[in-house]
Amino acid sequence: DPARIAAAGGSAGGQLAAVLGVRGAVKAVAAFNPAVDLIELAGTAKTDNSVWQYLGGKYADKPDAYRAASPALHVSAK
Repeated sequence: DPARIAAAGGSAGGQLAAVLGVRGAVKAVAAFNPAVDLIELAGTAKTDNSVWQYLGGKYADKPDAYRAASPALHVSAK
């Protein structure tokens, strides 16, 4: 029952908890040091990094995956 579930996590776990929150899959989120904009984060590394591995490629190859996995891009004032 999503109305009675919260998600919590730190770092990568915080990013996953935040994704659940912006999708409305849980009632509350406690995200500690999450990466909330994976598009920006992926652009900071000059070599293969964990974001590329997590999403299966670079932003240029998988822009929809990066947008879907970036909680900051799905926040609304509702």
